[in-house]
Amino acid sequence: MMAGFADNDVQKLLQQAEERLSGGRIIPKQASTASTTAKPVGEDGKVLPPKQEKTQVRVPRPQVAASEQRKGKNTAGPEWFDLPKTDLTPEFKRDWQLLRMRNVLDPKQQRKTLRASAPVYSQVGRIIASPTDPYSARLGSREKKKTLSESIMSAHNDTKLASKYSSIQETKRQGRKAFYKSVVAKRRKRN
Repeated sequence: MMAGFADNDVQKLLQQAEERLSGGRIIPKQASTASTTAKPVGEDGKVLPPKQEKTQVRVPRPQVAASEQRKGKNTAGPEWFDLPKTDLTPEFKRDWQLLRMRNVLDPKQQRKTLRASAPVYSQVGRIIASPTDPYSARLGSREKKKTLSESIMSAHNDTKLASKYSSIQETKRQGRKAFYKSVVAKRRKRN
């Protein structure tokens, strides 16, 4: 199984292999230590070079903030399903202002306040009725409006807005002479 190599031949082969691995800067070892240690032999009978332990050094990459990574990108990233950048058209600005001021339109219904500036990444869509929804739950053709402002104005008729304005003005006039005279006139009409 083992080929008949002389100790000197083995020593020369090992020295040549070590020189190739280290780039020619090798100090020859003593012959006594090389002959006493067992050397690995390959299938073809040649002596294999000694195994060297591989040391791996892991250099960490500096972490870049997610906002800095997104600079110059037109989407919010795959975590947000590539939500596109907001297109700030005049219609979008008006609709965003209406959404922010919805508490003023209906003060009895409390909603979470929205931030002043429009979001960087957003998308405006259109609601499409599902085929599984009942027909009574769907909007009719008269109720469908093209813009958000049209739908809000149709929901808040002018008489409701006028009555709200008059109630605010009435509370502001309380305690004045004209207010007192109107209260006295109302009492006289009842009697």
